[in-house]
Amino acid sequence: MKKYISLLLVIMIMCMPITSFANPLTDTITNVVEKGTNVAKDIAVKTVENGADTIKKVTNFAVMSIADIIKAFTDIATHWAKNFIAQLVKDGVVSGYPDGTFRPDANIKVSEFTVLVLKANNIEIEKAEGVWYQGVVNTAINHGIIKKSEFNNYDRYINRGEMTRMIIRALGEIPSTGKTNFADDSQIPSHLKGYVKKAVELGIIGGYPDNTFKPYGNATRAESTVVIQKMRDIKNGTLKPNEPKPPIEEKPVVTDPVPITKMPQRLYDMKAKSIFSDSTDIKELNKMVDEMSGMYIKQSKDFIPIYYGFNYKDYSDFKDKCKYYMAGKWSYKDEDEILFTDEYLDKIIQDRVKNEIIQEARFFTEDKLVYINERGDTAVRGIMQFRYLSGKNLPSGVEVGKWYEQDVEILWYEPLLNPQQNNWKHTDSLYCGIKFISQPREIK
Repeated sequence: MKKYISLLLVIMIMCMPITSFANPLTDTITNVVEKGTNVAKDIAVKTVENGADTIKKVTNFAVMSIADIIKAFTDIATHWAKNFIAQLVKDGVVSGYPDGTFRPDANIKVSEFTVLVLKANNIEIEKAEGVWYQGVVNTAINHGIIKKSEFNNYDRYINRGEMTRMIIRALGEIPSTGKTNFADDSQIPSHLKGYVKKAVELGIIGGYPDNTFKPYGNATRAESTVVIQKMRDIKNGTLKPNEPKPPIEEKPVVTDPVPITKMPQRLYDMKAKSIFSDSTDIKELNKMVDEMSGMYIKQSKDFIPIYYGFNYKDYSDFKDKCKYYMAGKWSYKDEDEILFTDEYLDKIIQDRVKNEIIQEARFFTEDKLVYINERGDTAVRGIMQFRYLSGKNLPSGVEVGKWYEQDVEILWYEPLLNPQQNNWKHTDSLYCGIKFISQPREIK
């Protein structure tokens, strides 16, 4: 009978691919294994998640080659950042998902990126009570990587400008002065421009084929691995000055519609009603909320991609994101039953999962399209662009894969603080609905 020898390995593992970016600090304790004389690649890991012990079988990437790690994931073999991703996976800085994917083009949150910066610099993360990332935030502040109150929400996606600032601080570099050479230099905020310019000078980050930097664009997991690895290379003295930039042009061709920069006259011509004025001119009504327009516009632009950006395969943080903006009682699809926010969002999730909805959306408006309506709500009139990447029972005339736009009003109200609104999270005003004021139009 053939004999098999098992080898017991006791290794403290900080992060393995069983954890998603939802919580990169899940405790991993020990692993066991081996089969015959082969090098140990499969390990059993004991994890502690929400107080419960779980044993899972994962891959020990530390003993694998870069080429084998690339093959181990199902979605990076042809990706432009595959080598950067594989190196950080091998070194235990970043991890993939239990389904064998890395999801390189998915966005990354502020908290998640902060974890990567700390791990890449071998900075021990402090323990702290509260949300899982509180210790991460405290550690980053204490090391000068972020400043206190710099981010009002660590659970949102980090943008390219903010990502760059964090990297330069982690390197201990001083921001440069003057303009960048990017075509959208004027759109890079002054408090980030010096960091962006320094990062370009160091060869850490570049722009897009159209010579734009897109400072407000959400950073992707792939982009984060590139800047993290280049930061490590600089610290190790191995970054080559003439090293070619990642071939961004190899990324899939973007087919998104051109962002709307000027609202069409029709949105101004539509009459508006208010309980505070006899005027039906939206510009006249706007004067009552002129100073607050910016806040309502920002909340609308932030909320619409969350509420309509649903993926039935991965919606783990959908409710928490929505509840940041929502509270109170709701009627689902004009049914008689009145639901609190949690129950209402559960209904939405059930319906969208049943119909296999994968949707993305964004919202465009401008200052003079904000007014107080006849109910006393603050209405933000504008255009919502959306498309379904998957779905059944879609709105009439809407097809999967095509972009559409629709004139809408996003409605907000000032909350009355009472015990029934105990799920109100952070915002100054709360979402109370969306009013569709046109039919969907396909964007050609």
